[in-house]
Amino acid sequence: MIEVRVSKWGGVCSLVVEGHAGAAPKGRDIVCAAASALVYALDGTLRAFGAVVEGGLSPGRAVIRCGDNDRVRTAFLVAAVGFAQLQASYPQFVRASFEGLSC
Repeated sequence: MIEVRVSKWGGVCSLVVEGHAGAAPKGRDIVCAAASALVYALDGTLRAFGAVVEGGLSPGRAVIRCGDNDRVRTAFLVAAVGFAQLQASYPQFVRASFEGLSC
């Protein structure tokens, strides 16, 4: 199960993703691939904006924290919507929660 937490509190936007979907063998799991694509797209977008990104990316765990502004919030909202759609399509493999951001 992939656990996703997206939040915006106290001027900080945060994404935490933990776990593995287990929908298919390693290298063939489209749910893990989709989650990874969302994480890497968010990280890359924030860095392209010149935002200071804290946290780290590793197999089975990603943490991205960034100071809140309009561009950062928009990037996090896009990621949150993507994870909400992934959860809707694969509820047995993805559980997502959202605090402070509407999706």
